Amino acid sequence: MRNFIYLLPIFIVLMGCGENEPVLKEMEPESLRQEIRLLRKEIQGLKTLLTSKVGSIQISAESVTNPNPKKEISKERDRAISGAKITHMGEIGIFNESVGWTNVASAKADTEKILKTKFARSIKVYNDAAIGNFAKKRTADNKLDIIITFGYFPVSLYKPGNVEQEDSIAEKFLEGGDMFVNTADYIFYVTQGGGKNGDKGLKTITDSNFDCWGADADVFKPSADGKKYVPSLPNEYNSPRPMKKSQINADGNWEIEVSLGGTVDGEKHDPVIVRNRQTGGRFVVVRQTPKAAPDRGNVIREILENYVKKEIVPALAVDTMSKLATTNEHLTA
Repeated sequence: MRNFIYLLPIFIVLMGCGENEPVLKEMEPESLRQEIRLLRKEIQGLKTLLTSKVGSIQISAESVTNPNPKKEISKERDRAISGAKITHMGEIGIFNESVGWTNVASAKADTEKILKTKFARSIKVYNDAAIGNFAKKRTADNKLDIIITFGYFPVSLYKPGNVEQEDSIAEKFLEGGDMFVNTADYIFYVTQGGGKNGDKGLKTITDSNFDCWGADADVFKPSADGKKYVPSLPNEYNSPRPMKKSQINADGNWEIEVSLGGTVDGEKHDPVIVRNRQTGGRFVVVRQTPKAAPDRGNVIREILENYVKKEIVPALAVDTMSKLATTNEHLTA
């Protein structure tokens, strides 16, 4: 480990680029200098932590319940570090070629509103084949990348029917600390062939027991954070496919980062950002309803501009060092 530690500066910079992309994107000279100074500071901190902590991990005892503890600890470390190394905002990919619980024309109109988002390094629309390549190239690239879908999950990200129980492109993207945002139909449910993933899509990709089953009669209202960050959210609306607080609280790997709206009893939430405690990966459900929702595009844009840009992105560099230090303390305990 120590012999390769000094390759980190090159590795971190190069991982941020696609196959045909320049190492340094077009930036103003002063912004570029600030970016380089920040990167050097983060690299030095990572070198110090990795040299003193990760390189010294020892397996001191065999576990009775786990026949291969070294493999499991290595997997935990890799996942934690893959999420922990994200330090910058990356790119946003939008998929609207196929949809569920809306129509392509409405999705494209919503997309035009989302495309007004300016803080990402780029924001583009991709077809099914291209969105898979987008995810592969940007997984574990030390940047927060986001994929937005409209109730239909692309085949290039996840083969229909939950045939990929582990290590699908979608799961790797999420475990790499990146984010999925979905609106309209049930997240990860609908794909080629209709509802072929079913509710197991969410369970498989997130390694959880979550579901989005709600009721048509449920009434949702914006939370205090919803009013603050998402002013376009209606004063009252429906979401028959929400996330449930009790299920998330019962899962030690996930947490509600912010609820922007929910039912009066505090159990069902939409819009909501759910975050993995270990990897930093996030998935977001937004206005998951078959009813007309002309606010969809603006609501997603406001979540990106007012919450992701102002709350998540500034904390990335600080959170990186904190998570890596915590992970190493846990692994060496």
